[in-house]
Order: sequence, then C-alpha cells, then structure tokens
Amino acid sequence: MAKAVLPRVHALVICDEIEERWEGDSLHDLLGVRYELSAPMFPYRCPQLCVYAQVAGHEGMSACRVTVIRATDDDEVAGTPEEEVRFSGPRDFIPLRFWIADCVFPGPGVYYIQISFDGRLCGERAFEVIESEGANDG
Repeated sequence: MAKAVLPRVHALVICDEIEERWEGDSLHDLLGVRYELSAPMFPYRCPQLCVYAQVAGHEGMSACRVTVIRATDDDEVAGTPEEEVRFSGPRDFIPLRFWIADCVFPGPGVYYIQISFDGRLCGERAFEVIESEGANDG
C-alpha cells in the first residue's frame, strides 16, 4: 500500500488583510502581519482575521481547512469551510488565502492557527490574544 504524501506548508502568516496585486499573479501584499491581538474584554469578537499560506504538493486534489484552536483545551473557536486544492507537483507553489469573519476569542491566551489537508494537520502558528485596557486593534 502506497503511503499518502501530504502537502507541504512553506509559509503560514496571520494578518489583517491580504491583497492580490493582479488577478492570477503570485504577488500578494500582506497587511497587518501579526502574532498577537489585543482585546479590551472577553469574549472578544475579531471582525476579520486573515491567513495566508504558501503550499506545494504532489499531483492531485486535497481538501484544505484552516482552524483556530485554543491551546488550553484544544477547542476549535473558529474555522473555514473546506476547499479543494489542486496540486500539480512538489515544485509548484500555490498561494492560499483565508478570511475568518467574526472570530470569537473566549478569553486571553495562546491559540493555534492550523492548516489541515484531508483532515490531517500540516502546519500551525501560535497566536496570542492578550487583554489590554482600552485596546481596539482587532
């Protein structure tokens, strides 16, 4: 039985917005790149959280999904619907863009932004949500 080879995640970036320069171009502008978020109170509703990934994989299709996981208990607090990604070979990089609207963080702490293919975790980034009086950078 052949072993399934999962796609490789070469970049995983959390930001406020992703802009594509030209339709179909490989150049993207990532605005507000971040590793933390300040919130004035909890639960905190972040109006938009963006995730940019650069991936490559062996030829074929794979179902991809991004989730936000609370580190203390591994609960999923937000996620994207699955989307099919077509891979054409391990040297062909594919930019993926995800927008998570109204992500609710139940409390301060560490969260993981995870990207999975066919239900298997392929990459993650730690992301800290901190309490800050009067902060409003979400």
